[in-house]
Amino acid sequence: MKRTKKFSFILVIMLIVSMFPVTAFAISFKKVDLSKADLVLETSNPEIGIAFFIQDEVETRAYSTKTRTGTGYFYKTANGDKIADFNCTGTFSYDRIICNVTDVSTSVWNTISGYRITVSKSKNQISPTYARATGVFKLYNLGIGDKLTASATINVYCNQNGTTSIEFNSD
Repeated sequence: MKRTKKFSFILVIMLIVSMFPVTAFAISFKKVDLSKADLVLETSNPEIGIAFFIQDEVETRAYSTKTRTGTGYFYKTANGDKIADFNCTGTFSYDRIICNVTDVSTSVWNTISGYRITVSKSKNQISPTYARATGVFKLYNLGIGDKLTASATINVYCNQNGTTSIEFNSD
């Protein structure tokens, strides 16, 4: 009987101790590291910030297409908690004379409880030699009526030579 109690006590202690690293990892996983961002912007809401990242372009020479992605996340400025991740990818075809935007795709993931994001996307042929893919991400704080909290826009551009660029904006 005495050995069973000791064994149970040791087992409980080991279980409690083993949970600490997992809990610490889970908490730190949602914190942001702004030093790795390509661009950090404030929003019209001082409680919300946005960090942006530029991903490398992907080129398929056989079909003269390029794909470029801009990624970002909303975060709480007070404590650095990440609210949600999002991205916009533009796909373009070009032939050194004309550039066309063939697709725009957007994604949102890891949205924390109490928030939601609406997304709109568009493609725009600015001129025969210049095209744009756009993703607009609107962050809402849920509660009594949804309240628009912040917004971010990612524009992906391409010209007739296949040169791409990304522009980030916040509200």
